[in-house]
This record gives sequence, C-alpha cells and structure tokens, in this order.
Amino acid sequence: MRITLVLVSLFLTACATLLTPQAKNLSVVGTVSSELVSSCVPLGSVVGYAKPGWGNDVGLQQAMNDALNKAAAIPGASTFAVSNKQRSFSGGQVNGIAYDCDRERVTPVAIVQDDTIVVDSDVFSKAKKCQQKGGVWVESQCVIDLD
Repeated sequence: MRITLVLVSLFLTACATLLTPQAKNLSVVGTVSSELVSSCVPLGSVVGYAKPGWGNDVGLQQAMNDALNKAAAIPGASTFAVSNKQRSFSGGQVNGIAYDCDRERVTPVAIVQDDTIVVDSDVFSKAKKCQQKGGVWVESQCVIDLD
C-alpha cells in the first residue's frame, strides 16, 4: 500500500507543470482591463495549456503554470494579466498578456499652439470663492442654485 502511494505521488509530481524561477517573480493580474496594467507596456500574448489527460482544476493550474512560464520567458516581462481561463474534462487553457510594468508607457505629445495663456488672477480668485460657496463660475459671474 505504501509503495502504491509513493508511486502515485511520483507520477503526479512528474506530470505537473512546475514554475520556473522567473515565473515565480511575475505579478499576476486577474483581468487585462485592470487599472493595474493601464500604464504598463504590453509585450505579447501568451497561451498556456494543460498536459493531455488532466482536466478540471488540475488542468487549469497546469495551464496557468505553463502560461506563466511562457510569459516569464519574454524579455522584460514583469506582470501577467489573465484574459481568459477555460476548464474542460480533458485539460485546460489560460490566455493572457505579458506586460512590462517596470517602465511606464510613454505617450508622445505634440504642442499644437505655443501661445501663453495669461490668467487674470482677480477672475480666478472670484471663481474660486464662488466654487467654495457652492456656485459655478459662468461668463464672469457666479451662479448659485437656491433650490
């Protein structure tokens, strides 16, 4: 009986998809549309698969480990955002995107007009006082709703 348990545990361990050291360092985000990756640089799509014959939760975990290993193999990847998980009787699949969140996404900005706008400090202070009293500054006057 003891030999059978040892053999079964060795078999299960041999079939598991183990995480690489790089994959263990990845941050995992539950959705691609998360604000946690909005300022990150996308590096590429990743698909992880379970080994044949492993379904349900075991297959899904193997697919996640496979996807994390593939994401970690992309140079510069620091975060993996999951976009889809599929669980089936015969295996699993995890889709996602690898991101570099260590460097911020830079959006190029062009200056359209270089005219310096001069703000009248008197108007600005009046508008600020109007706002503090619950009003709205519109066309050089304070509008306050009395209702």
